[in-house]
Amino acid sequence: MIVGEVDQARAQLFDDDPDPVGAPSQPDQTAAAGQTAVAGDGARPGRPRAAQARTGSLLDTFGAVATELEPAEVRTLLAKFGLKADHVLRPAHTLSPGERTRAALALLQARGVNLLVLDEPTNHLDLPAIEQLESALASYNGTLLLVTHDRRMLDAVRTTRRVEVADGRVSEV
Repeated sequence: MIVGEVDQARAQLFDDDPDPVGAPSQPDQTAAAGQTAVAGDGARPGRPRAAQARTGSLLDTFGAVATELEPAEVRTLLAKFGLKADHVLRPAHTLSPGERTRAALALLQARGVNLLVLDEPTNHLDLPAIEQLESALASYNGTLLLVTHDRRMLDAVRTTRRVEVADGRVSEV
């Protein structure tokens, strides 16, 4: 399901598993030698240090995960998801949650995902982020299963078939 995939992609790019609020910064005894991680610094036990703290630019961070892409290809792909130069060049950890989700969706596209299952994708997104998502989905050539109450999103996304679930019944629209 794409929700899990987006979460995994976000974790790869941004190490998005939140640390508990107020957790003390303590050395992580499970990190490999020379790769000591400190709890509360964005690190997760058992993961290589290079994959943990994402302090570089979004371009650098994305390029480290999508190693098969040239920097120009990374910039073009991120731009398709509304992440322009000012986003791409700033530290990745400073991106908003919506910008992080768009970067994660770009990573999924870079990996050639051909089935997207989006469950209420517009929740918690502002209007510009929704418009960028709609634009990205318009250029998506794979199969899309979209679950949403957002009528505007349904109207904006090109589909070949629609079904509606109402009162426990499934019907084609």
